[in-house]
Amino acid sequence: MRHLALITSLLFSSLASSQTLEDVIYKKDGSILRGQLVEQDFENNRYKIQLQGGSVFVVVKDEISKITKEAKIQPTSITSSVTTSESVSTPVAPQPVPETRFIPLNSPVPFVADYQNTLFIGRHFHEISTPEDSIYSYFSQDEVTRNQNFRGFRLGYQRAHSKHLASIYAVEFGKLDSVTIEDDKNDVVYESLAFEDTRYLGLNGSVIISTNLQKGWQFFVGGGVFHNRYFRDSSDFDAYGTQLDLGLGYSWYNCQLLMRVDTDLTNSLDEEDADLFNLSIDFGYNF
Repeated sequence: MRHLALITSLLFSSLASSQTLEDVIYKKDGSILRGQLVEQDFENNRYKIQLQGGSVFVVVKDEISKITKEAKIQPTSITSSVTTSESVSTPVAPQPVPETRFIPLNSPVPFVADYQNTLFIGRHFHEISTPEDSIYSYFSQDEVTRNQNFRGFRLGYQRAHSKHLASIYAVEFGKLDSVTIEDDKNDVVYESLAFEDTRYLGLNGSVIISTNLQKGWQFFVGGGVFHNRYFRDSSDFDAYGTQLDLGLGYSWYNCQLLMRVDTDLTNSLDEEDADLFNLSIDFGYNF
């Protein structure tokens, strides 16, 4: 009887000590995550591991020291001693492991922004177009348009509220570079340097809807308000109103490159049918 009890004890101990492999992530901060890898996102350099208790953690590759497969750590067996004339250790049945539920690889993952803020700096082109009926009739028999062309720079800040919605605030400044006269066929019939020194300072804010405000290609459309102040040798004047925003670009993790086009929907200029147009090439830093 004693030998049978001993053999039974060794059998239970062998079964309890049987080991299975599990995934182990060693992080650079010294912490260790043990469980099973349920997703490996190589494109975004992310790993998703599910612990035994069911918790799921997302770890970025830059935070990982190494990933290994190791023997699964089993719960410590609890033994009870029976004090009789022949003392035999009887193993206690292992405690039940909480049920684990795995997340399918194709299940939707809540959106987590790679970044929310972007600072922009870019080359800026600003134009004021004004129809002219008679003053330039010497150059063309058709109706003509006078274009005042400004060149300068643009500084901006963008706040991403979600993957598709953001707000943008910018300051623009430039100097009048040239004046061109175009006929109704968009042919340049006259071009000259600026007649007088004119500079402008513009402030604007917009809300945009984008196909993607994170890594990859993006196209956005939006609208907002603007206020420009023009400083001339003779007199200063203002222009303010609403604008339409369009943009196309590509974003990496830390930076992005965008082309923006802004045109006024309404403006306060006295000239009839005057239009304002902006084009900028922006380089942005994401954080």
